[in-house]
Amino acid sequence: MSTKEIEKNFSLSADFGQYIINHPETLKNIPRNAQIVMGDEKDRPLTEKNVLMVKKAKGRFYQAVRQAKNGWKVRQIG
Repeated sequence: MSTKEIEKNFSLSADFGQYIINHPETLKNIPRNAQIVMGDEKDRPLTEKNVLMVKKAKGRFYQAVRQAKNGWKVRQIG
């Protein structure tokens, strides 16, 4: 993963953290000890790369994808 991709993931994580502060009800859909994989609707290659990395790992994974208009969409991926 490139430095640019890592920086983008950190930025997405910070944005998602702020979203959770403003929309705590989102956490009801994510089980305890689940790992969250970042994604961005506007950056499909990064989103797909992040998902491919976790498909090789064990655990319960949820993907948080930043939406252009409606905040974030969270779904289970593993």
